[in-house]
Amino acid sequence: MIEDRNAGLSKGAPHDDTDSTVLSEPSKDVVAEAVEHFSRRAQAADRSPRLLIDAQGRVLWQSPDAERLLQPPMPLWIKGGRVHAARGSGTKTWPWFVENLGEEGERLLLTGQTAGNWVLVRGWAERFGEQRLIFLKCALSWPFRDVASSGLAKDFGLTRSECAVLDEFARLAKPNQIAERLNISVSTVRSHLKQIHTKMSVNSGVHLLRITRAYTDT
Repeated sequence: MIEDRNAGLSKGAPHDDTDSTVLSEPSKDVVAEAVEHFSRRAQAADRSPRLLIDAQGRVLWQSPDAERLLQPPMPLWIKGGRVHAARGSGTKTWPWFVENLGEEGERLLLTGQTAGNWVLVRGWAERFGEQRLIFLKCALSWPFRDVASSGLAKDFGLTRSECAVLDEFARLAKPNQIAERLNISVSTVRSHLKQIHTKMSVNSGVHLLRITRAYTDT
């Protein structure tokens, strides 16, 4: 038997389906605990490559996807248990960056020989006993995940072919480059992109790229 939620209400009286229960405001301790809890969950879900290295570049710890993501043609890569880097851009070089890092942190943009490949490195260094240790967090020009595994394809109902095109689009490939890489015609690429725009309700390539990278970079 289904309980009548209106039982006991006067006929013709206005009825509010919202829960009228007023909860007390959580205490500062509860808020602090919740912030710490969700911060740990957010950190665990962070796919950005993170590394702990010593002054000689030896990798002491790395996040789960770091070695997979930090490989050539990226200008920062892991090989033989060490981190290697391209020279750097502007007046900063990788050796200067590592040597001059402090507790306040510093940034370095590394650019690769292949157009469109870059790594923005943020680093902090502190002494632990006799060791000077360096923590690095990297932002990459390429997505951390593909469209399918990021959840975007499921949310917007993209087909496997559309996912393949969007994966290349997220790497800043032009339609002719996408066609060559996927061995399809440029007209097919444009058709897939048009359908993707419709499914995701976007009206520009910039808008599409921003949403795609918001999924694939997290």
